[in-house]
Amino acid sequence: MPFHRQCKLTKPTESGVCETTSWIPEEYATVGRVVKLKNAGEWSGGWVVSEVYDRMPSEEAMRRSRDYKKNRKTSDI
Repeated sequence: MPFHRQCKLTKPTESGVCETTSWIPEEYATVGRVVKLKNAGEWSGGWVVSEVYDRMPSEEAMRRSRDYKKNRKTSDI
């Protein structure tokens, strides 16, 4: 069964360092590894895995990937 890991990712920028948290396939979740992230159909490279956290089956991670949008629709006024 494939798994995803929640990771803290950092990317150097001209004005400092950008940080994000993302669920990525377990095979890429190694501290120090450089990965690409897809956002709004665009790939962005140069993200460095700086910390690795929880593990979740990939199927469940994909199902939950847009939960924040459903939650926002019901909680926004």
